[in-house]
Amino acid sequence: MEHMGILSLLPITVVITLAILTKRTMSSLMIGGVVGAILAFGTGFFSPWVDSMYWALSNGTWQWMALVCGLFGSLVALFQVTKSIKSFSSVALKFATSRKKSLIGTFLVGCAVFVDEWLSALVVGHAMKRVTDKFNVSRTFLCYLIMAVGTTICIVVPFSTWSAFFAGLYESTNVAPIGQGTAVYISTIPFMFFPIAAIIIAFLIVVGILPVWGPMRKEIARAADSGQVFIPGHEPTTDQSIDPDEKYPHFANFIVPIIVLAVVTVVTVEMLYGIMAALATCFIMYVSQKMITVHEFCTAMLNGFKDMIGVIGIVFAAFALRVFNEELGLAPFVISMVYDILNPAILPVAVFFLISVMIFAAGTFWGMAAISFPVIIPVAEAMGANIPLVAAALVCATAFAANACFYGAEVTLACSATDVRNTDYAKNALPIIAAPYIIAMIMFAIAGHMFP
Repeated sequence: MEHMGILSLLPITVVITLAILTKRTMSSLMIGGVVGAILAFGTGFFSPWVDSMYWALSNGTWQWMALVCGLFGSLVALFQVTKSIKSFSSVALKFATSRKKSLIGTFLVGCAVFVDEWLSALVVGHAMKRVTDKFNVSRTFLCYLIMAVGTTICIVVPFSTWSAFFAGLYESTNVAPIGQGTAVYISTIPFMFFPIAAIIIAFLIVVGILPVWGPMRKEIARAADSGQVFIPGHEPTTDQSIDPDEKYPHFANFIVPIIVLAVVTVVTVEMLYGIMAALATCFIMYVSQKMITVHEFCTAMLNGFKDMIGVIGIVFAAFALRVFNEELGLAPFVISMVYDILNPAILPVAVFFLISVMIFAAGTFWGMAAISFPVIIPVAEAMGANIPLVAAALVCATAFAANACFYGAEVTLACSATDVRNTDYAKNALPIIAAPYIIAMIMFAIAGHMFP
């Protein structure tokens, strides 16, 4: 496994540093890609750098992400034009009569939308932000809560796009026999220490048992005292308030398309089919009720897709950077750092740490998980380690990176739905996310010795 040593970490270090200093995610990723190209190809870097963008644009996974993100934007735009989201929010406000109840409601809705983390980020964000706004809940904290529940619930509920993906990886890497991937995945759920800890911590914070810490504590206090849920200077330009005297359409116009999306996604195991079915449902419901004309429907779809260009751009830049992370040997370097000192007992905690760092740096989660499994599982087998425990560590590493990587697709979608900057999310949420990460590290260290 060839790599460039410590230099392999330079591009991602540049990305994180620039993102913190400039508050601009996409440009930081692009500059990181240039740095990676220079390290890999020297003065002839320009052509490979351009080729990396061609590769990203032609990559099937990125194309899928672009379509799903864009069509999600179309769906949200239709909800907004028809005021279907506000209809759901107005109903939720009847039950969320306090700050605590609004947060508990957000937590429960996030748990209910367990099919996919993208679906959770967009649905919960757009549906609940007006509810929590009424009680001066910081949008940054709302974004943290959505992420803390959205991705993690997809891991611990074995009927989601995440569980289906990893069950397939279990079978392809011989962790599970063919046809038994889901059954074996269910047996490893008790070892999913990071998502379980993240959900518990989020719940304890929501109900007031556990206090918030780090910069988020000041952000929550600022919003509560000032009534300004956005960080000053970062307010959206669109009206997001709910008029209690306005008559909104029946909330079924929001719920039914979401149910269709969830059911079709589960049945077909394809999010793109689910979103297309939801859009078709919207067309039938809204046009038949004369809530919107065919022309207005098409216009809303186009405008919604355009609204997601920023999200799509960040994901594109992360894919382009991945080319040079692979060229520089980022993954082999991270693995080689401790390969020679590993033993079966510490392999699970080492895998959790190393793979979480590697996937965080890559910014593309399922792809890097697919790369990591065929590398790590044979090593675990050769060492005589507990294979299901090591597999669970890999899944947990992916879940952590999806929550923590502020330039990844998952965080970007949640930030888009809540009108929060990615860098503001990173500054305020990462210290809280560190708690379940440390707990998972400890639990994998203990489990490695208890279940050799």
